[in-house]
Amino acid sequence: MINITLNISTLKAATFCAARNDAHYYLRGVYIEILPDDNRVDITSTDGQVLSHFSETLEYCSLKEPVSVIVPLETVQAVLKMQKKGFVSLMKLSDGAWQLGAVTFQPIDGKYPDYRSVIPQTKDVVKGDAEGLQFTPESILKCHNAIRAFTGDGTSCGILTEYDDSKAVIHNGTPNAVSVCMSTRVKCESYKGIA
Repeated sequence: MINITLNISTLKAATFCAARNDAHYYLRGVYIEILPDDNRVDITSTDGQVLSHFSETLEYCSLKEPVSVIVPLETVQAVLKMQKKGFVSLMKLSDGAWQLGAVTFQPIDGKYPDYRSVIPQTKDVVKGDAEGLQFTPESILKCHNAIRAFTGDGTSCGILTEYDDSKAVIHNGTPNAVSVCMSTRVKCESYKGIA
């Protein structure tokens, strides 16, 4: 039986970047990976434009192999309405269903994208100006809000850096919390003849 404990603030943080109405149904959830060899659980969400990724240390895990599950966003939101802070359990039940806190759910069936290829390694991050990169304010705000929710105090903002001319990386100074915002690459043209 799988039974682990997750921090409510990490689940809340992951909801900011999860897809809401995407044709790719597997993005409308929070991807949870239990990694017993690394003694950690990774919690990830993306809508294709923004991505948030968080890691927590596992207190105890009897699993021998990694296990992953895509928890529907509605399930995570229901749990967050019932419990505002602290910890919640994630369990796999004997009938194939899962339970997050008091909510039983069927996981989203699908293959989650290779998000690790989007997250730069710390040594690859280049600090500097973001000339040429263009982002929607909503995307940057989602990434910042995810990092703020992860810290749990509501005041800490992430550090914005530039990476390989295609994305902004927002983090809290540790590898445990990172958000990535993809550049829109939209060319803006000025209006001529407007006084």
